[in-house]
Amino acid sequence: MDFSEEYADICGVYCVFYHGTGASAGTCAEKCGAVGDKVLQRDHIYAICDPTHGVINVLTEMLGISAQQWLYDEKLALGAVIVMGIWKGIGYYMTLFLAGLNNIPAYLYEAAKIDGANAIQCFKHITLPMLKPVTFFIMITGVISAFNVFEQVNVMTSGGPMNSTTTIVHQIY
Repeated sequence: MDFSEEYADICGVYCVFYHGTGASAGTCAEKCGAVGDKVLQRDHIYAICDPTHGVINVLTEMLGISAQQWLYDEKLALGAVIVMGIWKGIGYYMTLFLAGLNNIPAYLYEAAKIDGANAIQCFKHITLPMLKPVTFFIMITGVISAFNVFEQVNVMTSGGPMNSTTTIVHQIY
């Protein structure tokens, strides 16, 4: 399967959720406003958060919860932007934590076991203190990236509804 066939399959699944029918890459490009071989990112976000055909609302309706207007309700829009920001960075942060866990020497755990420490004590007295530098780095970079939130707000809501998702960086823009 070459890239264009794979793209058509992805686009067809996207169109089932967003437009209600499967479509070829060309048809989806016409409906979704494709740029070259890529459908606009904004349309994909709306495919997830759309109030009527969005993936999240389809799943919540299966659970018996009524559909929400995730990006159009001023009370929910900021939460949707925050969840997307967490989703965007969680892989990076998890990779850093895994690297930090791999750098903890095994002999510390072996010595603690010989001294009679259980798993909770090992976690409290070995793992957490050894992960402090990684945790500090993640907290600092997380705060910096929180102040640099622009593309999420601009793509998802353009600062609305009622300026509920406007940030300092978006105001400067």
